[in-house]
Amino acid sequence: MMGVRAHSNSGVFLFGTIGMRTLLIALTAFLATVSVAMAQAELPKNMKALKESMFRQTNSAEQGLKIPPQAQFRSPSGQEFALNARPDLVLIRFEGDEEVYALTPVLGAKGDMIFKNDVGESVLRATRWGGYTVFSHHAPSGEAVAIVGRSQSFDVGGLNPAQLFKHLARSSYRASQAAKSRIIFDAEIDDQDSEADTLGLFADAASVTTEAIVRTSTSPSYKLSNLKEVRFREGHPPSVSLDKGVLELKLDPSRGLWGGRPSSKRIEQVLRKALK
Repeated sequence: MMGVRAHSNSGVFLFGTIGMRTLLIALTAFLATVSVAMAQAELPKNMKALKESMFRQTNSAEQGLKIPPQAQFRSPSGQEFALNARPDLVLIRFEGDEEVYALTPVLGAKGDMIFKNDVGESVLRATRWGGYTVFSHHAPSGEAVAIVGRSQSFDVGGLNPAQLFKHLARSSYRASQAAKSRIIFDAEIDDQDSEADTLGLFADAASVTTEAIVRTSTSPSYKLSNLKEVRFREGHPPSVSLDKGVLELKLDPSRGLWGGRPSSKRIEQVLRKALK
């Protein structure tokens, strides 16, 4: 077992020891609506290659669409977000927000596909006619969006143990500053499972946890002084809980970098409920 532990005290770092079938059907339906929408849109000639590279169909109806889309969306008000739809996961990242959210597809009324985050909020709706609606803090009631191009992949480079240690230290410092009390960040990773991707998952979980703590600290209603430690460990399914001053996150490397951890919204929800 490799232990990584970091905390800050008065600005000085002190370090110690270091239903799948329904889902697939839903994703296939979503990809089909994206393909139809782009086919019907009046795209410039230079967009034809983009469409063909994003959505490739085979001759076999049973095989269906092969490559998940990487699409950039924009609303009439100018809000933009990037979407990566993978065989087992739909990922979304809004412009100006570094966090990538994993969405779960749910069949809605009239054949619509609703994509929800891990606190049950609707984030994106795709109709069977090829229309899209995004729900955000900018437009909580929903706002129509359209595909404007191909987005970049969300893939990022991995970390080594030393880089993870430094990242935990920075996260601990920032969280402690927001809470005005020391918060230790502790990671437990199996030596046999310390690949770069797994270390990246732990680092990203530290980042979104820090964001949740910072947002919670903006309200005096929550006693962040009662939060003493954030503990990251491998577990299934991804989850977050708070007990006796320890915020514990279970991370699942098998679900990927973003699907394997709770979102900052889920973490913030747990903090606000437990620290009233």
